[in-house]
Amino acid sequence: MVLFVVSIWGIWTYRNNKIHNQMSQSVMDLVRFIKSYIGELTSIADNDASLCPASRMHWIPPLGDTIKVNFDACFSSRYRTSFSGVVARNNGGYIMAAGTIPHLFVPSPEVAEAYACIDALMLARDAGFNSVIIEGDALTVINKANCREADRSVLRSLMKQIHSMRAFFASLTFSHVVRTCNAVAHLLAREGRDFPGPRFWVEEAPPSVEEAALKDKRWVDLQN
Repeated sequence: MVLFVVSIWGIWTYRNNKIHNQMSQSVMDLVRFIKSYIGELTSIADNDASLCPASRMHWIPPLGDTIKVNFDACFSSRYRTSFSGVVARNNGGYIMAAGTIPHLFVPSPEVAEAYACIDALMLARDAGFNSVIIEGDALTVINKANCREADRSVLRSLMKQIHSMRAFFASLTFSHVVRTCNAVAHLLAREGRDFPGPRFWVEEAPPSVEEAALKDKRWVDLQN
């Protein structure tokens, strides 16, 4: 099916270039383009699959004593506010800590996600976790957190804060996953809209979030 769709698109583009742009391309050029494009799609699919090991649909627990803290943000462009959702879980899938934090005067979804990443780090620091994986589906924030070069974007002050917090941990890793692997944090971020201010939990969370975490744990238990 992919080959058919890409081939039709390639032929259509080939025809338009020849008629409207007077570009001369051989049939072999068209074949190479189709093969190259399909190769890129395959590579992207492989990379996406590796973002969430063993499954593209489920959260994966950390190893050993490492704590995984997932973060997400619920952003309102109308009110320029965001709500962070952060959930820390151990290698058994149990919730160790959780929190939801509101932010005002937030200009964009990217800034909202950066705030949520900082909130995840602060939760891990305040809980005394030494070995931590910070995980989320905000690719831009995760990429910048993993980059040691000075950031020059609108996120630069927030990224500087994120990088400075490495000093609080013996081991700190930033990991990007697809949305379905980040469902618990996403749900908590949405739940945050129901609270008038920051809320934190130790070894528990709102009932709906606990149920979502339990579903992740059940899947993990089935794999073991």
